Amino acid sequence: MLRAIPSTLMRGGTSKALYFHARDLPQAAPARDRVLLAAMGSPDPRQIDGVGGAHPLTSKVAIIGPATRADADVDYLFLQVVVDKAEVSDSQNCGNILAGVGPWAIENGLVRVTGAATPVRIHMLNTGIEVTCIDNGMPVVLMRAADLGKRGDESPEELEADPALKSRIERLRLTVGPMMNLGDVARKTVPKMCLVSSARHGGTIHTRTFIPHRVHEAIGVLGAVSVATACVVPGSVAAQVAGLSPRAGQQRLEIEHPTGFFTVEMDVALEGAEVAIKRSALLRTARKLMRGEVFVPGSAWSDV
Repeated sequence: MLRAIPSTLMRGGTSKALYFHARDLPQAAPARDRVLLAAMGSPDPRQIDGVGGAHPLTSKVAIIGPATRADADVDYLFLQVVVDKAEVSDSQNCGNILAGVGPWAIENGLVRVTGAATPVRIHMLNTGIEVTCIDNGMPVVLMRAADLGKRGDESPEELEADPALKSRIERLRLTVGPMMNLGDVARKTVPKMCLVSSARHGGTIHTRTFIPHRVHEAIGVLGAVSVATACVVPGSVAAQVAGLSPRAGQQRLEIEHPTGFFTVEMDVALEGAEVAIKRSALLRTARKLMRGEVFVPGSAWSDV
């Protein structure tokens, strides 16, 4: 038995997609994805049993519904249906398919025609992840783990095994790098990308740090200082997650990571609406391993 789902096949720019009203698809993502795979005919390199065009540019979906925020007219979720795999991804957006959202919304009654030209304000659900970029020894970008569909306490191995997550984080890193005056960061190891969530073990905040392509088994020393700094800056993602209120003076923050926690002490000054970090301190241990002499060729001292 077959089920009919209202949809529109539209070209947007140099791509094609099926456009759906959100109410016509299952609300749970797993069921929705199964429906879309069947509609497109994936997984199959030819997509012969569906309407996909056997190419990523023609295997796309737009889901449109009433706006969930006051400054928009409609919500738009873009989904890429992989041609030869049973995979549907929301980890990117698509400007080509965005071009068809306004006309579709008008034709389907979600937006009223107001004249010869009707503006449509579109809330793209794939984007809008709130982040904080900060550098107090190490450039770090902080993101809520929940905004990327994660709990925040996954193991490094679990996070590294999620290609969609890693791709999304890397795109964000490449975008914000120039904004942090770091230039093109494609071949750089900064900024570090840090997922934050509520503390699990009595600390201030819980972290998982991409450095930038592997997940740190703990957290870097200066990375921890930058995270701690963000925790005391009002309005930052870290401060919101940690639930800290602005206060001046000496503070001790416990930055939780996969294998323990890192203690950072800070001296914070409040100057009106601004926060100034007067001092950051941390504890690292060291011990003597050897004392002796090392021998090198005499030519090593030559200026020639």
